Amino acid sequence: MNRKIYKYLYAVLLLSLALLPTGCASDGDVLCPEPDNGTASYVTFRVVTPKAMVTRTATRGVPDVDNAEIWGDGYLSEAGVDFDNALIGNQFNVFITDSGGKLITNLRNLIYIETTDSENNVVYSFSGEIPKDKVEDLKTYSNARIHIAANCGSDISLSDALSFNHAGQPSETFTAIPMWGVETFDFTTLKPGNNDVGEIWLLRAMAKVEIIIDTKVTDNFITALTSASVKNANTRGYVLPQTWSKVADTKALSFKNSLKALPSAAGISGMTPADDKTTDKIVFYLPETENTDGATEITLNYTLKGNESKSGVIKFAKYENGTPSDTYYDIVRNHLYRFEVSLSGKFVIRYTVCPWNTYEITPPVFD
Repeated sequence: MNRKIYKYLYAVLLLSLALLPTGCASDGDVLCPEPDNGTASYVTFRVVTPKAMVTRTATRGVPDVDNAEIWGDGYLSEAGVDFDNALIGNQFNVFITDSGGKLITNLRNLIYIETTDSENNVVYSFSGEIPKDKVEDLKTYSNARIHIAANCGSDISLSDALSFNHAGQPSETFTAIPMWGVETFDFTTLKPGNNDVGEIWLLRAMAKVEIIIDTKVTDNFITALTSASVKNANTRGYVLPQTWSKVADTKALSFKNSLKALPSAAGISGMTPADDKTTDKIVFYLPETENTDGATEITLNYTLKGNESKSGVIKFAKYENGTPSDTYYDIVRNHLYRFEVSLSGKFVIRYTVCPWNTYEITPPVFD
């Protein structure tokens, strides 16, 4: 498949943060105390969350994947929900590597410092201690990389093999989406006390799928969605994209030939609406899946007026006049795949692939 059909967007995320191993919080104007900077060296970084949806020009009513290869696109960013943006405190890992991805050290004693709130952004600031026996070594690196690997375990190694076992809908074992981000810093300037790295942007390692009853069709006979299953889709995925060790920061990542998907598995089933009051939508999440031959597809079960039960097939493909073509799309990380379904004489699908951003603000949670 021609990788130029992909469209990618990176998300800046740090919402609904669970308790970190070491942390503090502030009320009002009273900020947490800074670390003891007498002799230790700390790396301070910020993760920025946009307050409002980023508006971009949507030149086509039903966009398919464009051929943007790096940050930026021509589509409207989509809002996230709390689950989409959650970070698990004891699975928030910070690594320092050389420019080729070889580990130098980990940050330890990570603490939350403060939250600043501006008109457009909420900025979360963190600081982590550099082990004293690594300080002099780090001073020899002018372009070391700081990587974050989140929601993928607490005792992990940063490597091509880093993976997760999640697919489907949130559950007791699937509580957050694995994420990764990177930034470059000149450690030859390292000094005792705080060393400000700047912003680190995070990228989700999974795609989001929404199936929605199309309300724009006035004679739509579909009244409720009951369940969905996916065949030939992965249930495991890689946390890091293919070229993770070759980029200086997350936003510079090129997705041309960067898809990193495990061989397709049997798929998943049992996805349902969130509750009895929201039977017009089914939402679930998938790891990256290569779909060159179009074998990955959704079977949707739904109810018509008069309570008649029916089913239809949804393809990850370019749709023309409500029916799939033989131009197939891979399932790509950090993308929202939206299918709006209707039945009025025949089963029709309006298909949209969008960047997946967030604007809902939930402050980090600390006790």
